Amino acid sequence: MGTPTPEQNPEELPIVPYVMKTREEIRKLAMDISDGLVFGSWDIPFNPIGIYEDSSPEQIKRANDEAAERHAHQVRMCFLTIALGGVGFTHEQMIADPRFPKNLATPVHFYEYLSEAGPRSINGYPCFFSHRCLIGKDVKKVLKLSAKFSRAKQAMVEGL
Repeated sequence: MGTPTPEQNPEELPIVPYVMKTREEIRKLAMDISDGLVFGSWDIPFNPIGIYEDSSPEQIKRANDEAAERHAHQVRMCFLTIALGGVGFTHEQMIADPRFPKNLATPVHFYEYLSEAGPRSINGYPCFFSHRCLIGKDVKKVLKLSAKFSRAKQAMVEGL
């Protein structure tokens, strides 16, 4: 596993199967996200530039494609294990990879605990030499629950 060596073809490397998170794992991760202990690819903004009211569908598609590439580049810079040999990094690559289970291919997010961050940052974002992955329904469950925790904390603070 790991990063392909020069004599290995990335297509020949096995994909580590994704194991859906348990309820407890989802609850803990959501709480850790709302506590600010976790950095994830969802923390990197996706900002299409150059879309206006009179933009044509082609201009909108081009702006979205460029934003997706900038976002993917920043994710690779934050999670260096992906930049240095992650197989099937983007959603499109995962869907195209016949070894990847199709029912889990969307959406995909990478995350890591901030305690694992390296000593430097890139473009103001932490840099990691490891990463964890959320796929499919786990993404929606974790981010939805994390937002609930954050709203509950904010309501408690405002109630003081």
